[in-house]
Amino acid sequence: VDQSAGEGHGERTGAGRGSAPLSVLQAVARAFGCERPAKPEEGRILWRGMGDMRASSRFLAMGGTEFACCSTTSRLEVAARYASAAGKQRALLFRLKSSTFMNMGVDISEFSAFPHEKEYLYPPLTYMHPTGVTHRLVRNG
Repeated sequence: VDQSAGEGHGERTGAGRGSAPLSVLQAVARAFGCERPAKPEEGRILWRGMGDMRASSRFLAMGGTEFACCSTTSRLEVAARYASAAGKQRALLFRLKSSTFMNMGVDISEFSAFPHEKEYLYPPLTYMHPTGVTHRLVRNG
């Protein structure tokens, strides 16, 4: 699932010189000194694990949204544990790739009862666009 922003969309090309307007998030990030350019190697991989679920062919073709907040983690083993907990027969893992802080979930680890899980939260109705890459993992034991 690709969470990266569209190329050229919302980019700042230089203040006051016929540049594109700043988005609200870019303006807030600049005001608080959080703005920094993303380099390709700075992309973050997040994981979402769900048990007894299967990605529909419609979702794989078109993508989709979740109506509730979307909880993810930077730790694959945490997502896999949630997806396969309590005897669930099938596990579905999403690999979310974000290229900048502008399209990455918010790290809520410090507010969590389980801070070691490194949880990132996305708001309701976050659109997820499948990349077409799938993997099949087999659990031993």
